[in-house]
Amino acid sequence: KILTGNNYRRQNLRLSNTVSITLQARAGNKKHSASLSTHTMTIPSAVAKLCLFSLLLLLGEVDFVDATSIKMDYLPIGDARVDPILSDKCVSDHVHTFYGPQSAVDPRAGILDTLAASTTVGELTGNVEENRSIYWHPTVYKYIRDEDTYKRDVIAQTSAYYIFETGKTTAFPKGFRMIGGYDTDKSMAFAECVNPSPCEAGDCYSENEFFPTTKCDELEVSMTMPNCWDGVRIDSAPDHTSHVQYADDSAFDGECPESHPVKIPQIKLFFRIMPYDGGWHTFSDLSSVYHSDYVAGWEEGILQNVLDNCENEG
Repeated sequence: KILTGNNYRRQNLRLSNTVSITLQARAGNKKHSASLSTHTMTIPSAVAKLCLFSLLLLLGEVDFVDATSIKMDYLPIGDARVDPILSDKCVSDHVHTFYGPQSAVDPRAGILDTLAASTTVGELTGNVEENRSIYWHPTVYKYIRDEDTYKRDVIAQTSAYYIFETGKTTAFPKGFRMIGGYDTDKSMAFAECVNPSPCEAGDCYSENEFFPTTKCDELEVSMTMPNCWDGVRIDSAPDHTSHVQYADDSAFDGECPESHPVKIPQIKLFFRIMPYDGGWHTFSDLSSVYHSDYVAGWEEGILQNVLDNCENEG
């Protein structure tokens, strides 16, 4: 709805990677009205969703559900050309950045199944000792065109948010793992440029559609993992995605499909590059898709106790 004085007019809104919105401004009242102008603009869908939510909030058309969230901060373990979920025998075709227990950056069979038992607190790069889970995503590089070289970006800090409804969410079972982010509409992946400034002369070109070319005091990159589970499988080779799905609208309190009826915590993974120097940046697989991998490593019973009994104004 576009509000203009006493009148509004509904227009088509299509939420995809980008959104085309047609605005028609109309002045006057019902007896005396005249169409003034028509404008069309294209904006990222994440921005459109935020604007739409804000408008619904102002109109009082949003029903709120209490959310609880917990936040865990990480420094990177390191960067390695391995991908433990996909293969325990071969190197990966691209480099990944890892967070959590250092011993998990080991693709050999069985390592991921013993995270909680085998990891010492001293080797964790996160700040919650009961959480020995591991997270990883393709490493980010700056492409320097005139040298035809790639320079790895330094990750300043990463955060994993778990968002859930208290008493209505099931903890990840032992050995659970998943990959999320390939469905870019549902993962809501977004690169937020904090305090942008112009790119350097000669360094404003990019063929990557995800990372901005502008410089930023901080670049905060985020994505959402699936939060509905089929309740049976802890993995689903070979895709490692079909045992989980996103809830409606990718919301923590959205309805789960009948095929995946069990609600699990919604993980939102953030990483930060600061400062961010602009220009051509890319993930190590040379794509514009922010996907990430997760393997649960919580101490037995700890996470379920949190999900059942902890509440805050998340």
